[in-house]
Amino acid sequence: MFDLHPRKRKNYDVARSVGDVGSGRSVIPYLVDFLQCKQGKILRDEHKKDVVGIRSFKHYGRSVLINAVTGPFGEKTQVINVLSGRVVKDIEEDESPAKEARILFCCPKNAQFAVVGVESVDGRDALQVIKEFAKGLRRLFDDCVCPIKAIAESESWLENASLKQLSVVTKTPKPIILEDGVPDQPVSEEFGCLACVITPPKGKKFLGRTFYEDLQARKRSGNGLLTLPDVLEHKSLEDLVIETTIEGQDGRTKTILLGDAKTPAIREILSNHGEPRPDDEHFRMRVLDSVFNKYSAVGIRLKEKWDESEKEELEVDDVDWNTDDEKQPADQE
Repeated sequence: MFDLHPRKRKNYDVARSVGDVGSGRSVIPYLVDFLQCKQGKILRDEHKKDVVGIRSFKHYGRSVLINAVTGPFGEKTQVINVLSGRVVKDIEEDESPAKEARILFCCPKNAQFAVVGVESVDGRDALQVIKEFAKGLRRLFDDCVCPIKAIAESESWLENASLKQLSVVTKTPKPIILEDGVPDQPVSEEFGCLACVITPPKGKKFLGRTFYEDLQARKRSGNGLLTLPDVLEHKSLEDLVIETTIEGQDGRTKTILLGDAKTPAIREILSNHGEPRPDDEHFRMRVLDSVFNKYSAVGIRLKEKWDESEKEELEVDDVDWNTDDEKQPADQE
């Protein structure tokens, strides 16, 4: 969820929103201008230690599709030919083995907030592009704030979900030793946490619903013991780290800590491992369908066509989006 509103909720000078930043334009033309400025430059995500670059983008009226690349920075690594085992080249600290990840920024007319669909590939995403855009808007309109918040699953989704798997994780790391059985030979040692995974009996997809409801209630109250044959006996629920894998009625699956106060963010699987990733048009239409559903869930009815755009929104005045912490790419031959 991408929002924009005055810093002061009352007695503000200009009413700003994603639909009208105060100039009669939505944030869409500002995003397009921002992307034009940032294309070919490097953005850094210091929190994830990633670099992000904008490869290309397309403007579709009320939505913008961004193709970006992202990868780790500050680590020296190597490219190795897996057939011969030989090092092909070194990847220096200022280079990165990058993944391509897409973003779809959606801002229907008269909506109170914009929705950003962020593609994650092998755990990497390019959300930093939108975060930098929000920073730029805050600098440009210093009387406003521009928060970005994950859209959480609804309470009804959680309440109607079914329990697929229960994982009880030990809190204290235990040694994991690898040896070849030969005396006085070196051994490899690592530390890790042991998890006891409970799945439904063969032929069943879920664990009992009543059991799951009782488990949640007793975790919240702090009472109750959990007995796991041959592993744990009579352990208080307060003393256990329990992960639950649940599946909603729409088929989406999440793994969250039992009793965690944070509601999990919405996440949809676009393709599984080994399956081809959807092309740009498939990705765009899939996200747009989901965005319509998210607006409907909060009572917003959309009538505006996604590909329509008002002419006065196509361009904005010259805006300086540059910051001192940007890194320019080195000149290439």
